[in-house]
Amino acid sequence: MQSDRNKILVESIKRLLRRDATTHLQKIVNKTHGADLSVVFRSLSLQYQQKLFDMIEDTEQKGILFCELDEDSFLSLFEVLELDDVVAVFEEKSSDYV
Repeated sequence: MQSDRNKILVESIKRLLRRDATTHLQKIVNKTHGADLSVVFRSLSLQYQQKLFDMIEDTEQKGILFCELDEDSFLSLFEVLELDDVVAVFEEKSSDYV
């Protein structure tokens, strides 16, 4: 059941990316849990990963996404992100443990 749901999510997001349907993408991305987004990220090009990452409004969701990505995907994404964005995510995550 979960894999069917993830498959639908991945295909929907890919279709919206191809159509450049930014408004719909933002709605979906911001309503989807970071762990589910990590499944989507694994099937996207680095350019699309960056685009989706920039659409995520909640810093905590970005942190969850970082935690759920495999090491190679995280490092690739890390290389193309703005340093300030990455720092903000880690600052938010570190405050969760204080």
